Amino acid sequence: MSSKKTADFESDSSVSFNDADEELQSENAQQKKGGCMGCLRENLFVILILIGVAVGFGIGFGVRKLNPSPVAITWIGVLLICIAFGLAARKAGDIGKAFLDFFRSLAGVVLNLVNAFLQCTPVGVAFMIASAILNVEDIKAAFAGLGMFVLTVTAGLGILFFLFLIVYGAFALRNPFPFLRYNVKAWFISFATTSPIVSLPEMFDGCDQYGVDQTVSRFSLPLTATLLASGPAVFISAAAIFVAQTAPEMPSVGTLVIIW
Repeated sequence: MSSKKTADFESDSSVSFNDADEELQSENAQQKKGGCMGCLRENLFVILILIGVAVGFGIGFGVRKLNPSPVAITWIGVLLICIAFGLAARKAGDIGKAFLDFFRSLAGVVLNLVNAFLQCTPVGVAFMIASAILNVEDIKAAFAGLGMFVLTVTAGLGILFFLFLIVYGAFALRNPFPFLRYNVKAWFISFATTSPIVSLPEMFDGCDQYGVDQTVSRFSLPLTATLLASGPAVFISAAAIFVAQTAPEMPSVGTLVIIW
C-alpha cells in the first residue's frame, strides 16, 4: 500500500515538474518570438526613465539659457499641477466629483468677489487720478503726454482688435460679429482696467450665452487670459517707450523693435 502511494506521489511530482517545464518553455518561446518588441515591452519603464533623464537635461539647459524669472517658473508649475489635478479628478469619476464640486464652488465665490471689486473700480480710479495730479507740476505737459500715450495705446488695441476679427473669420470660417456681440462688455472692461483677468466673469457669461461648452470655456479662458494677454502687452510696450523718452539717451532702433 505504501509503495503504491509512493508511486502515485512520484507520478504526480513528475507531472507537476513537466507542467512547469512546459510553461517555462512556452514563456521562453514567446520571448524569443517577441524579439526586440518583447524586450522593449518588458523594459519599457526603465527606458522611459532614461528618456525622462535625457529630456530633463535638455529642458534644464534650455531654461538656463533663457533665464526666466522665478515668477514665470512658479506660474508654469502652478498651471501644470492644476491641469494634472483636474484631469485626474475627472478620470476618477464619481470619487472625484466632490473634489470638482469644491473647486467649482470656490471659482464661483472668487468670481463674485471679482465682480464686487469691479463695481468699486471707478472710486479707485478717481482716487488714483487725484493723487497723481497732486504730484504734477506742469499740468499742460503732463496732459499732452498722457493724451498721446492714450492715443497710442488705443490705436494699438484697435489694430489688435481688427486682426483678431480677421484671424477668427479666416480660421473659423464664420462671421465674427455675432460672437463679438456677446463679448463687447468683456472687451470694454479689459480696456478700462488694462487687465483681462478682471473681465473673466463677463467672458464666461458671453461664452455661455453664445453656447460654448463650459468645460471648454472654464479651461481655456483663464489660461489664455494669463498667458496670452495681448492687450496688456500693447499697454506695457507703449508705456516702456514713453518712459524711455525721458531718459538722457534715446533707445536704439533695435531696442524699440525688441520692445514691440
